[in-house]
Amino acid sequence: MKQCSKCGVIKPYEQFSKYSKSKDGLQAYCRQCQSETHKIRHKNNPARIRNYMKKWIRRKGIGVYGLWNKIEQCYDYVGEGNLNDRMNTHRAGHCPSTPWQIKLNIWFDGWDNVYEFRVLCECETKQQCREMEIKYINELLPCYNKNNRQHKIEA
Repeated sequence: MKQCSKCGVIKPYEQFSKYSKSKDGLQAYCRQCQSETHKIRHKNNPARIRNYMKKWIRRKGIGVYGLWNKIEQCYDYVGEGNLNDRMNTHRAGHCPSTPWQIKLNIWFDGWDNVYEFRVLCECETKQQCREMEIKYINELLPCYNKNNRQHKIEA
């Protein structure tokens, strides 16, 4: 049990986020108080938050990418997200263990010989990324598009 520094209520440890720099390894505020603080900060400083997000997006580089199959001369995969992170993830083969991404890991074994990471477009917002990803999937991967639609309908 720990006392929240903001509301003063004693709560179980599970109600506090991790923070490695503190003595007990937990945040001083409970999750509920942290959430309220963030909401107030976002509400009072929308321009500052927007500018921060723009800088973060520019630094990370978000967009749509494809994995070009050098042998068959076609795209085997199209995705969206942080371009630097995605390139490193695909190169290292450390994709999360969903069935589709396990299949990708098998495809990418020895990937430098077969696959080339190509940036299809860079985007300003996440929404723009999603729209462009759908556009590229429709144009470049009609079979993948059918499978992807079936997964979205089932979910």
